[in-house]
Amino acid sequence: MKRLLLVLALLWPAQAGAAGRHVKPDESDAVSDSTCTFANPCSMQNANLTARPADTVYVYPGVYGTFPQPVNSGTAGNNRIDYKGTVADSSQVIIAAGGSFARSFVSYKFMTFDAPVTGFNRTANSVSLWRCQISGKISFGGADNCGLNNVATPAGTYSLQEFKSDWHGVNDPTNYPMDDTLNACVFNWGPNVSQYSPMAVYGAANWVIKNCRFNLKMNLDPDASNPAGRWFAQTTGFKLSDNYWDVEAVGPGSGWEAFYQRDSVNAMVETRDTLVMRGQARLVFYPATSGSFNGSVRNNRYDQCVILNLTGEAGVEYQTSTNTDQWTNNVIVAPGAPAFIINRLHAGFGAGGLTNLDHNTFVGRSDLQLNGYPRGVVLLKLTPPPSGMDRGRIRFTNNLVYDLAVPATGTGSTDRRAVLWNNGAGNAFPLGDSLKSNWNVYALGSFQTRQGDRSIAWVDTTSWSTVRSGNPDTSTSSASWWAIRNQDGASGFVGSVPFYGGVVSKHLAGPAFTDSVVSDGWFDAHPTLESGHLAADSAGAAAGAYGLPPDGTRPGPISDLTASNPGANSVVLSWTGVGDDSLTGLVRYYEIRYSQQTITEANWSSATLFAQVAPTGTGGTAESAVVSGLQATTTYYFAIKAYDDVSNPSALSNTAGTTTTSGGPPGGGGPPKEG
Repeated sequence: MKRLLLVLALLWPAQAGAAGRHVKPDESDAVSDSTCTFANPCSMQNANLTARPADTVYVYPGVYGTFPQPVNSGTAGNNRIDYKGTVADSSQVIIAAGGSFARSFVSYKFMTFDAPVTGFNRTANSVSLWRCQISGKISFGGADNCGLNNVATPAGTYSLQEFKSDWHGVNDPTNYPMDDTLNACVFNWGPNVSQYSPMAVYGAANWVIKNCRFNLKMNLDPDASNPAGRWFAQTTGFKLSDNYWDVEAVGPGSGWEAFYQRDSVNAMVETRDTLVMRGQARLVFYPATSGSFNGSVRNNRYDQCVILNLTGEAGVEYQTSTNTDQWTNNVIVAPGAPAFIINRLHAGFGAGGLTNLDHNTFVGRSDLQLNGYPRGVVLLKLTPPPSGMDRGRIRFTNNLVYDLAVPATGTGSTDRRAVLWNNGAGNAFPLGDSLKSNWNVYALGSFQTRQGDRSIAWVDTTSWSTVRSGNPDTSTSSASWWAIRNQDGASGFVGSVPFYGGVVSKHLAGPAFTDSVVSDGWFDAHPTLESGHLAADSAGAAAGAYGLPPDGTRPGPISDLTASNPGANSVVLSWTGVGDDSLTGLVRYYEIRYSQQTITEANWSSATLFAQVAPTGTGGTAESAVVSGLQATTTYYFAIKAYDDVSNPSALSNTAGTTTTSGGPPGGGGPPKEG
């Protein structure tokens, strides 16, 4: 017994003399066994019964069949109740029982929840999880001031099935889960999720989601109603920043909303987020409102974000209405569709609101028709609103619109446009303060020989189909876009024939993007510093998303890679994680390669690629991976590079080597040293 206590004192040196409760998985639940001291640990059930404010419950390694839920709540200040697992490795403490967080001011640290966490209950405010792992489900049932910090699904798994928040069925702001935070979390949703929206947040307010990575593999019932990846509905005041969202459709389907903002999504600010959509079925970023909520998606701001859709769908498609949303300094890329669509613009009830699109880069294809929409890179519809609502106003300024269409010749029904405006109100296209389009750049390198192609076209019926064939060419119509509508007089173009008839004279050098083609599922459309200068606005700034400069800081190098626990066909690699910018932030992935020779920069590309592994946390997080598929009794060398969200690689890690076994149990490895 003394030897056991010595070992435990080494594991928890600071706790040995602490006033706390000590829990082991094999202790009895009998009331007589409830001392919960360092010398006489108790069961989880007894610790739950006896924990008081300011107590720390030290949870020893093992598997627990009782959920850590105290009978009492903690209190504010330094009087929280803390459940604390193993600092070095949260996977050593396994909570195998599901449960809900129903007490306030309780913290959980360094443990793995292996069964669904069914609720942060309305009665449970100020609950926090720190450096924990979660599988199954997470449900916020109305709790306020809760925080998930460095919480992740187990490394290498897609075990999260659901993340849900609601207002306990009461659509009342006083019942919203308020002021909750997700920071530096990594959540991987499995392909067979348990509901049609893996991340569904309803009726929440003032959440902060930052520095997180979300990987969603969607394999949903194609007949489900409005299946979506990230679904926000009736939320207000959300702040999202520096997150990476990767949504992949791994099963067939007619089309899903990867990012769905449905009804009364207000005052959300999304900054520097990266949103990637890819896979077998069509996905889309889809702000939308239903009939009883017209005009209710409003006052949201997107700034310095990157949206990349590789599924053949639009980058962003507003359905039904938008009201006073702001898009600034974003890069939106859809290599197989229009980049940006507003299907209806109106202001809702009250004063006419302003929707602003300024200094964005839109990259799409104007030669592919999508879901009945006409051809174009950007499609903007100002259809009059329902009865009783006001027409919205729109600003489209300082934007770069870039066409990826395949060059073609001839005329006919496949005319293409960079931007197509739809008024839908007869000939009275809104003038004056209702509409402003200027200082834009239309980079249409393929628009050179097709007679009907235009940088700007417009229609004045409720249908998209009747394009004003004379516009904006004054040689065939007196109603030119810039002369009669007073729009785009200071805009410029790239390409030989931007407007049939050549009315606008500002001819610019073409932009040079970070990428020139889609490669490895990525296209970075930030103009490089070497790009030809684009059209200058009235203040002398270049068009496009120059507000987000090229990312010149690559991830820091990995210097402590080790190879251990070799088996006949596998080796465990361990290292300390790095950040997107040196040691700060979250990398996009770690690329692991191996060889039977020491790996250097010179032979890195010829070494065997094992995998690109998503990080489990930000810089400083302990990372690991099991490399499989190796040959027995063979010496291998391993190395890693980290890649950020614009594919900047880190320097090569140190090389770690070991020798696989002959087929018996894992041993201590072979002679190679780490270099």
